[in-house]
Amino acid sequence: MKHTVCMVLALAIFCSFLGCNEGTAESYEMISEPSSAFSVSSNIPEKNNVIEPEQSVLSNWKEDILFFQETCKQDGPGLFYRHSEDFFDDQIDRLLQDLDEIPRDSFILFRLKEILASMNDAHANFDIFSEAIHNRKFPFFVENFGSDLYFTYCAKDTACEPYLGMRLVRVNKADIHLVSNKIAKLISSEQNEYSIRNSIPEYLKPEILDYVCFELELPLIESYEFTVVDEEGRTYTFQESAYPYDEELEYIRLGSGKPLYQQNWEQNWLHYDAKNHILYVALNNFLDTDPDSYVLLSDEMEDYFKNEDVSAVFLDMRNNYGGNGNMDQSIHSALYNYRGKVYIGIGGNTMSAGVTSVVKMKNKAAERKNEVILIGEPTGQYSSFWAQAEKHTMPHSGIDFWMSTRLTRSALKEDGSEIDPETGKVPVWRNAIFPDIYIIQYN
Repeated sequence: MKHTVCMVLALAIFCSFLGCNEGTAESYEMISEPSSAFSVSSNIPEKNNVIEPEQSVLSNWKEDILFFQETCKQDGPGLFYRHSEDFFDDQIDRLLQDLDEIPRDSFILFRLKEILASMNDAHANFDIFSEAIHNRKFPFFVENFGSDLYFTYCAKDTACEPYLGMRLVRVNKADIHLVSNKIAKLISSEQNEYSIRNSIPEYLKPEILDYVCFELELPLIESYEFTVVDEEGRTYTFQESAYPYDEELEYIRLGSGKPLYQQNWEQNWLHYDAKNHILYVALNNFLDTDPDSYVLLSDEMEDYFKNEDVSAVFLDMRNNYGGNGNMDQSIHSALYNYRGKVYIGIGGNTMSAGVTSVVKMKNKAAERKNEVILIGEPTGQYSSFWAQAEKHTMPHSGIDFWMSTRLTRSALKEDGSEIDPETGKVPVWRNAIFPDIYIIQYN
């Protein structure tokens, strides 16, 4: 009963911020191309242009893979924090053995990404969304609700349009959970189940889906087959093609209106709800490219604290993937003399410096003399991880990858046990920061 009253109030006040229960398939909104991290361009050959790789190309790939292997051992201590070099080398050896059977350069890159993802370091990464990989897009976007994917954007006059709002169950006759599990291998296993579930839609791209079909020994066909289920349990199957990335499409959005967090695509911004006396602050990253922006944001917060009757602050950090952990200092300063309640929105996309900032705000609540309540879903990882990734470039392909160089250690005071001072590890079950109030709870 600790948060019963608080939960009722929070749901009533914050649903317009969080975007829960946004609408049904019967209510649509016409919009231009949605702002999305999914969209990238590229210059790869036409779809299904499967050819035997030339020996010179294979030779270059072998040299790149060996360069990657050696660089990881020399400059990637975070990779071998949980797994041995033998575990890593075995995967590299298998890739080298399979090399002449892999039909596309992008598929080789995806295999490398899988190897890197298996090493449990979320900050070690390959740029698999670069312009060199993707020049096609699907005319739809899906989003994850619980453990299922639903069509939430469909382009007008495309095959998927009649199926907006329906649940995706199969792709090219393969069960969507099988496809999702294969996609999940591209995502660092340091990220927990909440982060991986949120990330699956980002990876549902034509080229990656081709790779999944290749790995599952499904045929690579000219169009893609999708099977969906509606609210009545009826099943439909349709064929959809991939579109050129630069083709402009007019999208239909599921739902009749946008929640507050989608009404401004700036990285960090605020809005004062004068009716409910709530200050909404969107903190979507802590990038150090514009450090003054955080000072300006904190100045605005303090102005509202001085001039308005602010009864609660809502810091929306559900999409904060991190950045420079020092960029949040001005935000902490702004909250220092505030005596009202501070709600922090968290979720599977709250990562890296976003998580450590949540921990600092929660741990310092008593010092600031205000109550901090976490609301939403579990974060995408815990607050102890390898970070400060440095970029490296493969000599032949020119593809970039990143290696972590420093271990970040922090923990919530209320967790009741300390991080091991020698290893920096936390108990396995503590792989996330959990909310005090769940808006959506996974099964």
